[in-house]
Amino acid sequence: MSSNQYDVIVLGAGASGLMTAYMAAERGRKVLVLEKANKVGKKILMSGGGKCNFTNLYVEPENFISHNPHFVISALTRYTNWDFIALVCQHGIAYEERKHGQLFTLNGAKEILAMLLAAPNVEKKLGLRDRALLEMMYATGMRVSEVINLQLEDVHPDLKLIKVFGKGSKERLVPVSNIALDWLAKYEKEVRESLVLKQGRNTEFVFLNNRGGSLTRQAVWQIIKHYCQLANINKDVTPHTLRHTFATHLLENGADLRVVQEILGHSDISTTQIYTNLTQKHILEVYRETHPRA
Repeated sequence: MSSNQYDVIVLGAGASGLMTAYMAAERGRKVLVLEKANKVGKKILMSGGGKCNFTNLYVEPENFISHNPHFVISALTRYTNWDFIALVCQHGIAYEERKHGQLFTLNGAKEILAMLLAAPNVEKKLGLRDRALLEMMYATGMRVSEVINLQLEDVHPDLKLIKVFGKGSKERLVPVSNIALDWLAKYEKEVRESLVLKQGRNTEFVFLNNRGGSLTRQAVWQIIKHYCQLANINKDVTPHTLRHTFATHLLENGADLRVVQEILGHSDISTTQIYTNLTQKHILEVYRETHPRA
């Protein structure tokens, strides 16, 4: 594919255009966004008085006018308001609830715009590797030591499973999302093969550095730090933060505690229960903020 060929062309870099481009890129598509204005996301920066009402807590099909109500139901099922809230939380963006469940950023709409724009540059080979790496870590909750030691034979796309060797060489099978597998396949096809050739000898490690050797723990830390800086995330984000977020999101959406324990590779369930305490804290915060007598 030549450099001027794209899978998706989006007209307009407003909220809908950038979100469409973001989701297309999530699925490994090569995207071009065309905007006549001199800046992208102008309406995002102006929305909500500069605070950006990015979604609402209460989003139901009956709130939308459409000639085809089944389309509305399908669209809201495929990507919910909670999916976007999770994306905002993943980027460390603070927000508040106002009237009628409207959610606004605390520090300004520029954070939402940065979130939509600041993804690894998949036009660059190592940017594509980084995207595959980050997607895999968030999709599986693997420890940094586990992801850098992941080998080709451990990935089973047909079963949507990853074989992980954890602490004490304990082996476990972990489910993996289609999005993470798509990015991994794209990385292996377009980047990894050339890195192996650069090294001059074959290697079974999945994620390689720019010299064709296996990534180190320190390299993964630096990769995450780099993209946090690009996204203007000032919090201390580490590889364990992705594992922490993975577990918390599973439990907040109703996953069984013992299933999460197995996926994370915890030998003692009391270690996994730390995350339930965190989700209970979130529940209490929501209760105190929304119940009239709390």
